[in-house]
Amino acid sequence: MVRRLVDVGIIAMLLSPTAACDSGTSNRSYQEKRAEEQRIARQADTALLANITQAGAEFRRRLRERVAMQDGLLLVRESYSSSSSTLFGFPASSSPWLVACGLFGLTVTFGAGTSEQGGVVDVGLSRAMLNDEQCNKLVPFLGREVAGIIGSEPISLRMIDR
Repeated sequence: MVRRLVDVGIIAMLLSPTAACDSGTSNRSYQEKRAEEQRIARQADTALLANITQAGAEFRRRLRERVAMQDGLLLVRESYSSSSSTLFGFPASSSPWLVACGLFGLTVTFGAGTSEQGGVVDVGLSRAMLNDEQCNKLVPFLGREVAGIIGSEPISLRMIDR
């Protein structure tokens, strides 16, 4: 938790003044702009979820953009902006993971421990509210996708609409 707070604090210090100085806007307007971007992204994901197969393909793309296997390590990238991120490497054979889906969106979590202890990385795939039917299709699909990444086996999109 302390490491994560330090990382987040450093990034906030680096990004906030830069965003404010570069655009000539205050930190408040930057936060408002960011909140508006998140609202638009939630609306876009809500619309995307009307077609569960297309949503699955997009969430798979987002997952694979941030998670990969290399040299026996499960690599998870946590992005803070287009130019800054942290790369976490977990031993693939012993790294627990889970897919969470529901009222607060769709997230894949990697690592052991708790968020307070550190060692846990969340890969947010959507902040849209998902219903039970959507979760019942997406959780197994993305679970197979994560297992495929760890085992380096491609997963078919046909598996989503069972």
